[in-house]
Amino acid sequence: QSDSGGNDCSGLRRVSWMAGTTCMRGSDRQYTFVLQHSSLGRVEGEGWVAPESIVQRYWVLSDRQRRTGFETLYRIEADKYHYSSGIMAGHYLTSTMEAVVERHHP
Repeated sequence: QSDSGGNDCSGLRRVSWMAGTTCMRGSDRQYTFVLQHSSLGRVEGEGWVAPESIVQRYWVLSDRQRRTGFETLYRIEADKYHYSSGIMAGHYLTSTMEAVVERHHP
């Protein structure tokens, strides 16, 4: 468990990431995070890093709508990824997004 308020990662490796803090288990390639989302507010979640993909799920803290979400990044090529995400409120899917993300080198 971790958060940007300075709580420790209970023996896990602490990594600063985006607007929050991530705790990673080195051998498992799993992580947890707590961050401030620009639209949803305070969010907590977990993720898995695999050789070709990153999958994470999250839930909005103190949220009456019981919103949760997921994001996946799948590597298509060395610098090209397929991104998909969704947000649910309770049992209803309220938002989805899909994109191809490409990294450009200077």
